[in-house]
Amino acid sequence: MGDLSNVSQLAHSACSLFQQHGSPESGVTTLDKAAKMLESTQPEQALELFKRAADIVMGEDSPRHAAEYMSKAARLLVKLQRYDEAADAIRREIGMHQQIKHWQSIGRLTVALVLVQLARDDQVAAEKAFKEWGNYCEAPEVQTLEMLLQAYDNEDADSARAALNSPFIKHMDVEYAKLARGLSLPQQQYSVPPAGVRANAAESYVSPNASKAMGQSTVEAEVNHATANQPLEKKAEPGVSAPPVQKANEEEDEYEVSSLKWLLTHDLTVISFSTHQYL
Repeated sequence: MGDLSNVSQLAHSACSLFQQHGSPESGVTTLDKAAKMLESTQPEQALELFKRAADIVMGEDSPRHAAEYMSKAARLLVKLQRYDEAADAIRREIGMHQQIKHWQSIGRLTVALVLVQLARDDQVAAEKAFKEWGNYCEAPEVQTLEMLLQAYDNEDADSARAALNSPFIKHMDVEYAKLARGLSLPQQQYSVPPAGVRANAAESYVSPNASKAMGQSTVEAEVNHATANQPLEKKAEPGVSAPPVQKANEEEDEYEVSSLKWLLTHDLTVISFSTHQYL
């Protein structure tokens, strides 16, 4: 009891037998029942069952029922975070609804496709999906998608959060509502804080001895200022001539010395001559 490991294989075998005996509807019913049994515990096996059921029904020219099974497959792909395959499944589902001209369903699926493309981090594909299928959306859907895509384009996280919290998206299928809650919000990639400024930085450290050191520095500054204000003796610079008065005094001194030398020389000559004559 409770062993579901062979359910998928048995369901595929039974479906093949029903098809061989000309009863594809019974085969699809078998696939659907088996997929519902495995959906919560073995979603990947349930996914394959739903996809085969959609293909069989589509081959029987019943796009309405095929869209139902494809919708189940798309939601399972979103649950498994296989977003590339989920986008393809949603497009197939949109095509099926186009065949039966069920425009309202296409509008809801457009919102789902935009969310899946944003989950793929492909904003361009999301905008392309809106441009391609947005004309099937109703006014609230258009307003929500425009606000959402504009927020991602402007890297406005608050506006994106507001769009994703809109009542319309919250009341979508469970998997798409969960996807919207888990989308990463746009962020500005190039916001750089000013140079030299650190956010939440602590105040600068002030030493307890700062006041003492400041007082000592003030005293030294006053002493240096007083010393700087004292007059300094001027020294003669090399190559600069002395003032005229000083130069005149030096010339007079030299003249007196020369005169004195001449007198001494003359007197000695006279004395020497007189002495020689006397002898």
